[in-house]
Amino acid sequence: MARDNLSEFVQQLEAYRARRGLTQAQLAKQFSITTKAMNFWLLGQRKPSVEVIWRAIQASNDPEFIGMCMVGMQ
Repeated sequence: MARDNLSEFVQQLEAYRARRGLTQAQLAKQFSITTKAMNFWLLGQRKPSVEVIWRAIQASNDPEFIGMCMVGMQ
């Protein structure tokens, strides 16, 4: 995932979290990752693996988030 795509991913992740009214911990649990890993993502300090992005897509069931993830993975 390129740096620009990572920034876009973080923005979409935050937007998804806001739409769902979730805390970082709740979102991490939904995506089957640690709260610490979620924090690194949201700070743009680490990028998620393809496998983790796939789990996030499956868990989200949110067309806008799914579309952004699919574009970012290209």
